[in-house]
Amino acid sequence: MDLRTSTRFDPLLGLSAFSLVLDRQPAEAVADGAGAEVALIVGTNTEEGNLYLAPQGRMATTTDDDVHDVAARVHADPAALVARYRARHPRASPGELCSAIMGDALFGEGSRRLAEAHAAHGRGPTYTYEFAWRSSAVDGSLGAAHAVELPYVFDRLDLPALRGPRGLLGPAEPSEALAECMHGAWVRFARSGDPGWAPPETRRFTGQE
Repeated sequence: MDLRTSTRFDPLLGLSAFSLVLDRQPAEAVADGAGAEVALIVGTNTEEGNLYLAPQGRMATTTDDDVHDVAARVHADPAALVARYRARHPRASPGELCSAIMGDALFGEGSRRLAEAHAAHGRGPTYTYEFAWRSSAVDGSLGAAHAVELPYVFDRLDLPALRGPRGLLGPAEPSEALAECMHGAWVRFARSGDPGWAPPETRRFTGQE
């Protein structure tokens, strides 16, 4: 679906029929002071966009034209946007480039704006993170995709549905140490407002914990 308007790009890239449901975007409200005293934790996964390409086999089949089409959904000058991402990721395949653009458009840019707006007030602490552990699902192409962090946040690596070649975590053994570390951080944040690292550090969860 194409839900773009004359003044806004579709923040969900046509992936959902629901799109905008708020009068104002959260980052705009926070910039004006909403929730300034409340501790915030926000972050993204390294390869968010892989979720929308890898399970469909599109990491390998995406073309340069597909990359341009996705860029056109989120930027007034798609060629310039693609060139910028190509400069950042010179060895990326079209599928990887498309994933990077989608991941930032869907999650990365909005999360960064929200964190920056909250931190600018200097009242409640702002904690940011990046989840970089790569799932071995879909023949290793799922990677650090959208939602892969959730079994670690909730420490549910034991669920059978998450394991195996078709499960979110893939057939390789997931990291128990990462689950303990990440789940512990979220529990500490819920209890005290402090997940265990100091702003403005961005905590990377890699599986090497």
